[in-house]
Amino acid sequence: MFLPEHRRFHMPSQSDRRKQTRHAALQAASTLIAERGYAACSIAGIANHTDFTTGAIQHHFKNKDELLAAIITEYLFENVDQDLPAAVHQQSVNHRCRYLVETMWRYYGHKDYAVAWEIILNNRSNQSLSQLIDDFFLEAEQRAGQLVQSAFSDLSITDQQAKELLLFTSAQLRGISLARFYVGSAANESAQLNYLIELLTGKLLALSNAVGEV
Repeated sequence: MFLPEHRRFHMPSQSDRRKQTRHAALQAASTLIAERGYAACSIAGIANHTDFTTGAIQHHFKNKDELLAAIITEYLFENVDQDLPAAVHQQSVNHRCRYLVETMWRYYGHKDYAVAWEIILNNRSNQSLSQLIDDFFLEAEQRAGQLVQSAFSDLSITDQQAKELLLFTSAQLRGISLARFYVGSAANESAQLNYLIELLTGKLLALSNAVGEV
């Protein structure tokens, strides 16, 4: 007897299981850094403090540098590239600013965001890893700049203005996020995000000399 499609049990493919294991290893490594500090993060350290064996980790990551790079590029910022819904263009400037801030907050607001800075600051002398991370963020910044240009195309802002708005927004979100870890308080995050949206709205309207209802 054949069960209806929605009641059938689908075994995950080998590829799916591999992705799940890889993601779980990255999550475990990120948590280890967050809880025990950067020095605790090594392939052996992860194996000692998690359910993963050294062999299982090395199956996915050849060395520590590859693991650290993947924590940033796959685990912490896996949703960095966002598509812009067509309907957003029909909304007010304020609504579009909210969409932009909330989209960027998906990764700046990641619970382990500070781990990225632990990795970056502890690998300043590691040129190959630093270059890989820099290239990743540069590409992400370019995509985000295109998102800004697309979201506010009717305001005719320049590439330079879009870049400045992006840098301003990124700096504010970074500060809000890091305060959670280094100041020890997540209070008023929502209020701070709303304030940022209002600031961004004002900047865009001033740049474009827009008039009318926001």
